[in-house]
Amino acid sequence: MESPADARAACSTVTGVQRPFGVTPGEPMLRPMPQWSAALASIALLVGLPGPVACSEGGAAGERAPAPDDDAATARDGSDDGGSSDDAANASNAMDAASSDAGSDASSDASGDASSDSEALPTTLHETGLYADASGQQLAPGVMEFAPAYPLWSDGADKARWLYLPEGSTIDGSDIDSWRFPVGTKAWKEFRQGDKRLETRLLWKTERGWFRMAFAWNAAQDSASAQPDGALDVLGTAHDIPSREDCDECHNGRADRLLGIGALQLSHDGPGLTLRELSDSGRLVPAPSDALRLPAGADWEALGYLHANCGSCHNPESTYWDRVDLNLWLQGDQLTDIAQTTSYLSTVGVALTETGGALSLRIAAGDSDASGLIARMLLRGQDIAMPPLGSEQVDASGVQRVRDFIDGL
Repeated sequence: MESPADARAACSTVTGVQRPFGVTPGEPMLRPMPQWSAALASIALLVGLPGPVACSEGGAAGERAPAPDDDAATARDGSDDGGSSDDAANASNAMDAASSDAGSDASSDASGDASSDSEALPTTLHETGLYADASGQQLAPGVMEFAPAYPLWSDGADKARWLYLPEGSTIDGSDIDSWRFPVGTKAWKEFRQGDKRLETRLLWKTERGWFRMAFAWNAAQDSASAQPDGALDVLGTAHDIPSREDCDECHNGRADRLLGIGALQLSHDGPGLTLRELSDSGRLVPAPSDALRLPAGADWEALGYLHANCGSCHNPESTYWDRVDLNLWLQGDQLTDIAQTTSYLSTVGVALTETGGALSLRIAAGDSDASGLIARMLLRGQDIAMPPLGSEQVDASGVQRVRDFIDGL
């Protein structure tokens, strides 16, 4: 049996509440490595670095946002499963202080985190304004359901997403590739398996920054409680809830945090909120002249997959950009020729910074087996896995989609 020290060394950075590599659901868990280590680990993607490194997508108008707490501590209480009102109240001690320049102006991009005191911190999902009823059966007025054209892989979990914009507010769409959301915006994402709701995540833009929290549903399915430290194997499944710090690993990759809500993701004719509806209702200003759709074809679908699953970290707005010049965030003015997209130009024939093995290229045209991108997509439970957190199962369909694109080059 491995020692605790060995187990800690093997502990995966795939998520802040991830089990060590090889440990099956239900086995004892050690606490994760510090989040700064996970952040450093993620930048190793496609670079080959052996050492350290793409939560989610709002309530009734007039609700009081979490109040800032400049004395908020960053220490955790060490609890893995949380869930009680006391745990949620104590979460205020775990809130990061908001960035000094975030929220000084209500029109800013609120790049910091919204700190909170225990009185204002929502301890249940009902307090966030998603539902009109306490049991979570009826959406509150103004809450709009949406679905991205290219969803994020979440180990096969079923998901639902909702957006709330304060009455009279608009999204700043002057940069078609990077929207700015009004203060008061809320976005939720629910994860379920079958008819069992597991968790619902919240991102809420306040004047001090973005407040984020995941809420775990109880077995009776009539309430969900805040889990600032995350939770493992929720309701007897292999699903893990991320900590608040884990949320930052992905969402800090974009200037205004929301990942699945944008011109490209909402340019579809499927169910839920669409780009056209936002534009026609005057909630997106200026309104785009046309939908931002990818051209038809399997190759473009592969780039759409990479955009959703990798682009949130790998783009110039990400904190990882100065370490890895890999850009998989598709740009609206590059959707006519695949070879001119940043997704192509920063991967095909581009050398890995360090190989860490026999592979030398991010993408080897015509040879997916020789491509570092595929090698990392096939990994889980290792520092250089792609994605580095939020998944324990390889997305076989997604990998094949990208393989086909590479082999066809």
